[in-house]
Amino acid sequence: MTARTIARELSGMSAPRGTLIPEMSGRASSPVLVGRAEQMAALEAAFVSVRQGGPSAVLLGGEAGVGKSRLVSDFGRTAASAGARVLTGGCLELGTDGLPFAPFTAVLRDLVHEMGADAVASMLPGRTTRGLARLLPELGEPDTGGDPAEARARLFEEVLRALEHLTRHSPVVLVIEDAHWADRSSRDLLMFLIGNQRSLSGLLLVVTYRSDELHRTHPLRPLLASLDRIAWVERIEVQRLTRQDTSELATRILGREPAEDLAEALYHRSEGNPLFVEALLCCDGEVSRELPESLRDLLLESVRRLPEDTQEVLRVASAGGTTTGHSLLRVVSGLDDAALTRAVRPAVIANVLHPSGDGYAFRHELIREAVHDDLLPGEHGRLHSRFAEAIDADPALVPPGRAAIEMAHHWHSAHDSPWALIGAGTGLGEAIAVLDACGQWEVLPTEGGHSSFSPRNELEIGILRFLLRRYEHVSWERVVSGEGLVNVVEALAHDGGAQLPARVAELALRARGDAPAAITAAARAGDPLCKRALETFCALYGAETGNLALKALSTGGVYVAGGIAPKILPELQDGRFRAAFLGKGRMRPLLEAMPVQVVLDERITVLGAAALAAGSATLLPQTRHTPATIP
Repeated sequence: MTARTIARELSGMSAPRGTLIPEMSGRASSPVLVGRAEQMAALEAAFVSVRQGGPSAVLLGGEAGVGKSRLVSDFGRTAASAGARVLTGGCLELGTDGLPFAPFTAVLRDLVHEMGADAVASMLPGRTTRGLARLLPELGEPDTGGDPAEARARLFEEVLRALEHLTRHSPVVLVIEDAHWADRSSRDLLMFLIGNQRSLSGLLLVVTYRSDELHRTHPLRPLLASLDRIAWVERIEVQRLTRQDTSELATRILGREPAEDLAEALYHRSEGNPLFVEALLCCDGEVSRELPESLRDLLLESVRRLPEDTQEVLRVASAGGTTTGHSLLRVVSGLDDAALTRAVRPAVIANVLHPSGDGYAFRHELIREAVHDDLLPGEHGRLHSRFAEAIDADPALVPPGRAAIEMAHHWHSAHDSPWALIGAGTGLGEAIAVLDACGQWEVLPTEGGHSSFSPRNELEIGILRFLLRRYEHVSWERVVSGEGLVNVVEALAHDGGAQLPARVAELALRARGDAPAAITAAARAGDPLCKRALETFCALYGAETGNLALKALSTGGVYVAGGIAPKILPELQDGRFRAAFLGKGRMRPLLEAMPVQVVLDERITVLGAAALAAGSATLLPQTRHTPATIP
């Protein structure tokens, strides 16, 4: 049947009747369903098939939060507007095997509330409700005597007859939600109803379940396998949203199109799960950095049901990242292969972890984040230190080329990371801050500013050639300092054939002797030579900052101090500094993990940057880690 035929069938249906559709939660959500056109079309096609007299049942699977309830709710409204009666019942997570007949009791209770007990009783031959009374006392005396098997059969038959009576007046959509929590009685009744749909005309059964809850021994698996063999049963897996659909969902929620970087960050964190998108998207249009409590509880729900030794391994794995190799996990956890396998297996069976290459990955990054956030402070630092030490002792525990990057990440996360300090003013100061044996931060000064200037391109080679005519040794301080900015202007002017020394003197005179300030002012006023010089200066500043960061392995971050940086902050933030800082070939990922900040107080020297870290401004907002303050 084509989509056009389905639309024609639906448009010709009669006026709506009374419905029983569960209300949506109060959580902010999109006013329209996003990314579910294919699944909605399948449900509508099944409904058309039922209206034409055929049996039909749809099984909707998907992970928690993927939007199954929203999908059936929207479909329910569509079916109700087409004249159908929509009945909904949900299974409850109570005890080890759920509450007996919970979804059918809920449906029956709603029917009695809507129609009255007498009207419900009149739907059955002889008004006999002894079977249904087992579910709802309002229907009279329950069937308590005799053979339990016969009483069970009578109950099943009365449910079937009641549904049959309802379908004589209008199509019926029976929705059973959260079947992964269904008890055995509910599963058996569900199988009975679907198996007998041929005797009913006008009944559509829709069953939802969490596919991520279906471990290998889950009791719903055999039922699904049996239902798959029935011709009129369709099984649909509701997938996560695509990147484009995630952006559209954010647009619908916010009422405006999100910025490209926000849309990308939202998709990266949510991985396309609609519930996670809604929970992470703040009312101000930003992506929440903290997990809301309700979302955290949902994410940890399956973790807390696992054995304690499995939870302990998950805590270790959460510090390892989204994916952790088996051998690395074994070393850090201190378990042997057999013990680690025994501890991990329940997490794999419960779909919390899944095998990935030669290791394990969390099913969703936010599960790892929730487990990691649950670590105690001492536990957090200890685990990351153990990961760093293990990788340092055996780099083969991580993929080739990743050892330095992984170690940097873990030392940073353990709060034992060194910091690099650089400041251009009258000269160029460079220092490193390290944690000593007593746990105190110590600032180690260097003379790194006097190391040899190393040009990266033809432009910088030309600057070096010019300065070699003036200085016996050209250091980084000759190009990254107040004097260095003047040198850069003169070199560029010489390269272009201009007579700049007198011009620089004139600018300096206007700025009361401060040539760098005069050059900056001229650049901002549109002077092409000064503008090019200032851009070149920022790139050189970024390049040497990156050199220092690599030499110090400053995974704790870099502070840019001195008198010049606060005065040219907009130019430092325009991208040239960052590009030069990161432009270190295969070491780029390591540098991307290092936060860089500018100290705004012009009075401090580079050795005081650590003390005034709280007064700094983010220079590289795209970095993955928020820098910590050095005590």
